[in-house]
Amino acid sequence: DTASGQVYADWLLPGRIAILAGGNGQAAKSALEIGRLGAGLLQSPSWSYDLSPTHFSAKLRKTA
Repeated sequence: DTASGQVYADWLLPGRIAILAGGNGQAAKSALEIGRLGAGLLQSPSWSYDLSPTHFSAKLRKTA
């Protein structure tokens, strides 16, 4: 699970390290589309999905 309950599909280090994780524990029905989202993220330098990338931005917190 993520803090927002949404999937994270984002670049942590643009062009080098991406994240595709999380959800709300009920994403099995959407697994194929989530996979497409991740593949599109890795294959294209620009966002090519029909929803805004802000919906999928990773919200990370620093730990001490």
